[in-house]
Amino acid sequence: MGCCVLVWASMLVCWFAVGYEFWFGLHCWITLGFDVWAMMYEISAKEIPKLAAEAATKAIQEWGQPRSCITHLIFSTMSDTGIARGDNHLPQMLGLNPNNERVVILQQDCFTGGTTLRLAKCLAESRKGARVLVAIFVDGASALIVGVNPNETIGERASFVIASASQVILPNSSHAITGHLSEGGIKATIHKDIPNIISNNIGKCLEEAFTPLGISNWNSIFWVLHPGGRAILDQLEERVGLKPEKLMISRHVLAEYGNMVGVCVYFVLDEMRKRSIEEGKTTTREGLEWGVLFGFGPGLTIETIILHSYRSLHTHVSSLLLLLLFLSQENDKNVDAVIRVRVLATAMRWKTRMLDHEDGPLVPEKILIAVKSYWVATGNNSTL
Repeated sequence: MGCCVLVWASMLVCWFAVGYEFWFGLHCWITLGFDVWAMMYEISAKEIPKLAAEAATKAIQEWGQPRSCITHLIFSTMSDTGIARGDNHLPQMLGLNPNNERVVILQQDCFTGGTTLRLAKCLAESRKGARVLVAIFVDGASALIVGVNPNETIGERASFVIASASQVILPNSSHAITGHLSEGGIKATIHKDIPNIISNNIGKCLEEAFTPLGISNWNSIFWVLHPGGRAILDQLEERVGLKPEKLMISRHVLAEYGNMVGVCVYFVLDEMRKRSIEEGKTTTREGLEWGVLFGFGPGLTIETIILHSYRSLHTHVSSLLLLLLFLSQENDKNVDAVIRVRVLATAMRWKTRMLDHEDGPLVPEKILIAVKSYWVATGNNSTL
């Protein structure tokens, strides 16, 4: 199981920034019979690539590596319906290689943040040295870069590690969010039962994701929750038994920016890592190792991303050496346990090697050696 590292810059760009006068006069144009949809498309087709490029430029600058190292581009929006979309324009605007592999995700609504991370993880693990640029524009613009095995010798630094990713459609929930494209844009219907449906199913998602890690205390992990509304946050907090501070950053993003659809979780992640740096935490969130990102959207769909917090930037590197010896006299169950531990260690970015008994591989005595390099904290950890 591979692990992906993330480095990003998040930027709020309200759709209204395109021009208040345009939106103020929209009703008048509808009344007078103008082709409003054509006007909206003309503006979105022009402005969306610019805003996405601005967010992507910030992410690349923070990443600090040549743009030629980017191998994949994932572009997601709900506003660009043209044939030549933002993914066609971004490589030229950013100076990327024209042979980058591009993927477009359209109309995925509020779970887009989780979907793009899950896809970026797959792409990054599919090719050695791959670096995936993800750019999202909905009611805000954000960009990030995903890759495997950051090269710290040239300055690559991770913010979080994606340990696993999954998606599920909740049963009997297709009525909760519906919508269709009309002359005035997308008309959506949001059912009042959404907070209750999500809170009733979130426990199962948590158990399936964290049981292999031996984690069942949901206050022991950090939370990146899509702030789809106060009722969702309140009911989930109560149902799972979370302390108020666990959803503090999601509530902050909701209060400051509102529900920006799929880009919200990126803003939560960015705010989380910035606060951790300012507070001098040893990891990118509250000093905690593990966390979860949840995206919710039509279906009802839940995206579950398990994150492993990366240690904040420090001045030197140390190594840990772990030796695990499992003995079995009667069967291979303990050998299977070693294999499972090896899979888990690999997901945590440990380098592993399995050693057989000196009498041969058929002897059910194994040694698992795992080595991990990590940043060691010092008194001055000002940046990540």
